[in-house]
Amino acid sequence: MTNPMSIYFSKAAQAALEDRYTSNRSELVSRIIERYAEVCSRSMPRFSEAEWAALDKAYAGWNFNTGGIAYAHLCLDPDALADDLESEASVDIGELEQKLCALAYAERLAMADALERRRVAKMSAPGGDECDD
Repeated sequence: MTNPMSIYFSKAAQAALEDRYTSNRSELVSRIIERYAEVCSRSMPRFSEAEWAALDKAYAGWNFNTGGIAYAHLCLDPDALADDLESEASVDIGELEQKLCALAYAERLAMADALERRRVAKMSAPGGDECDD
């Protein structure tokens, strides 16, 4: 056993676990997390570094802790997104909007995961901001 910890689950997460109940819940949770990581890895959208930086800005206040509903709405209103990306001269906003709107659900999930990781990496860097999530 590695890294024992206590985890509190939402009702939806508990229901998902109960649907798959085994005698070893730790193994089950690990397997589900590994599947999620694999889906994100295989579904990662291809953006340039400038586009990722623009997405970091556009989604800076986005709360990634709101579960599946938040991920389903990552294709935001193009006008609202354009306002956030206006200062990114190296990014074609129209093209980026088209890419975002064309993303499949798994790609949106992977994008959210990547943006969350980028946010955490920035906060962990010397002089990084504290997380308000």
